[in-house]
Amino acid sequence: MTADEKRQTVMTADTKVYVSLTTIPARVPGIEACIRSLHEQSIRPKAIFLCIPRHYRSHGEAVDVPDSLLEKYPLLKIVRCAEDFGPGTKILGSLDLVGRDPNTLVVLVDDDSTYENYMLEEFVRAFRADQHRAYSFFVFRYRGIQVGQGCDGLAIPAALLGGLRSYFEKIRGNDHAFFVDDLWLSHYLQRIGAPVASLRKRIRGGRFFKGTIYHIYNEADALRSLKGKFRRWTCMAETRKLLRREFGL
Repeated sequence: MTADEKRQTVMTADTKVYVSLTTIPARVPGIEACIRSLHEQSIRPKAIFLCIPRHYRSHGEAVDVPDSLLEKYPLLKIVRCAEDFGPGTKILGSLDLVGRDPNTLVVLVDDDSTYENYMLEEFVRAFRADQHRAYSFFVFRYRGIQVGQGCDGLAIPAALLGGLRSYFEKIRGNDHAFFVDDLWLSHYLQRIGAPVASLRKRIRGGRFFKGTIYHIYNEADALRSLKGKFRRWTCMAETRKLLRREFGL
């Protein structure tokens, strides 16, 4: 048994890890680099869920993922979703595919990036030390909320997700919340007593710049390019108001 195989056996002996992400048609042709970086983690996940709406709110009909990609990366599972939840499709699309086992971890990532190969390993280390917190490699505070981001990886114990569906129903359909899943998901976690903790100090010297766990390589139809009432910080501010109205904090 190789050193990598021993690490895989020890670290996942009592922990199941699932990775989940979503995508849009413009990014499917270039998504292989992202999938490869997840498939080649030092700790392999049980599955990589790629959640694709059958019909997009702003991008038209769904596109097919090439069969060659599924053949090349056997951990990749395509999840066809009846509804487009925006970036939040990455968690809501696979929510019912992962049991609420206390030893299960769900890791959310973005489709425009590749990730350092130790990302899942560090998430598992943190999870095994404290199974009642969510984790990200970068966290910032926004109007009282500790916000983790999919681009930095967001690891959530599956046992904490039992109330997410009913929570989401209260903000479903809001045009601003549609674009800022990181904010409302972090708010949900903080509300149930599991605010996102930062693992930034665990970022090792790697091949990426500025001390990040990721490298953005595919900026097709990037949300940060939106202008007007749907630019990112307008959506953040309006969604924060919505959360206060609905939840009182």
